[in-house]
Amino acid sequence: MAKDPTGQLYRAGALLFGLGALTGILVAASFSGKIGGSPQFMLAAHLNALMGCFWLFCVGASWDRLSLKPAHARLLLRSTVLAAYANWVVTIAKSLLEVQGIDYVGEISNDTVFGLLTLTVVIPTLLSSGLWVRGLWGSERG
Repeated sequence: MAKDPTGQLYRAGALLFGLGALTGILVAASFSGKIGGSPQFMLAAHLNALMGCFWLFCVGASWDRLSLKPAHARLLLRSTVLAAYANWVVTIAKSLLEVQGIDYVGEISNDTVFGLLTLTVVIPTLLSSGLWVRGLWGSERG
């Protein structure tokens, strides 16, 4: 398996936690009408950052138990960090644009958000969660 990136995962998680905490200010501003956008989606962005940081911490904490080839370990690291951060930032954009972003509907803002969520959150999350499970079940040898 690749060298131990737990420090990198913990730092990425800590930064995302801080960004999520700061996003709480945007949540309050959105609910009070001081900024535009969807307060519910801004709250979702805040929670996405917090959940993403814990996911990064969990992958870091379980890293020494993973049995993955080095290339798959690097892919797990990169896809997990990408998905956690993208879920936060794209949801902020979704809030400010006030779009659902859950399907193509022929509207450029919505469809862009949907495409970004699919490419930077959904696919990397499915990939990294599969690699994580596979690595924890010990199905590969480094």
